[in-house]
Amino acid sequence: MAAEERSSPLPSTFTDLMTSLAVIFILLLVAFWNNKQQELESKDQELERQARELKEKQDATQDLRKQLLDSLELDLRELAAQGVEVKEDPKDPLGLLVVIPDGLLEFETDKAEIPTAGTPFLQEFVPRLATSACAFDREQEDALHSIVVE
Repeated sequence: MAAEERSSPLPSTFTDLMTSLAVIFILLLVAFWNNKQQELESKDQELERQARELKEKQDATQDLRKQLLDSLELDLRELAAQGVEVKEDPKDPLGLLVVIPDGLLEFETDKAEIPTAGTPFLQEFVPRLATSACAFDREQEDALHSIVVE
């Protein structure tokens, strides 16, 4: 009995220390987890906001594209009888295609001269295209950034 009364409090103290450390690590883990959750939520909100902005800009771009398409079709309607067609470019969500009849502007091999039938067509087509594009650009506050001729 005397040996039992003289036992060291070390095991009890060691157990208390280990329990305290375990509680501290658990609290740190919970705090870390909570911070990461908050970061993820804020990033999700930012992504949702950016997705909404992108959708709005895409819709606005599609609206402008449709307006320009309608404007060009209206301005070039007299050339439609010659086979000129205005349509959306399936490869470019921002682009429009003005398709002219085959053979009208085909150059001969190793030649740089515009074909005979192409000159009157270009004299009629280019001013109409320029007038339409400039009028649209003034109405839409510089929405038209370039015209590519291929």
